[in-house]
Amino acid sequence: MAHMPATYRPPGYKQREKAWQSRQTEYRDWYNLWLWRKPGGLREQALARDPICKECQRRGFVVPATQADHIRPHAGDWDLFINIENIQGLCWGCHDKKTKREQAEGTGG
Repeated sequence: MAHMPATYRPPGYKQREKAWQSRQTEYRDWYNLWLWRKPGGLREQALARDPICKECQRRGFVVPATQADHIRPHAGDWDLFINIENIQGLCWGCHDKKTKREQAEGTGG
């Protein structure tokens, strides 16, 4: 069996990852709140308003939105978290790419 090379991690990766995870635990539970998950809640409102992935639509594709995404990462700001104008519908792939990019930049995710 061939040996797989180690995954490259840039300098400071562990510190950034640890800082990001500690920020995440502070407000990750907000996504389990009734306000977000209930029928007619923020998630459902955003997906009803944006049934097509905003990012795919911008590029000329028609892909159903399945994820409610914060346009500007709220980073624990409650007012930004509940602002429906800061939530958009994205497909899983676009949401995953955006989240990974934000995590790499340390801006949210």
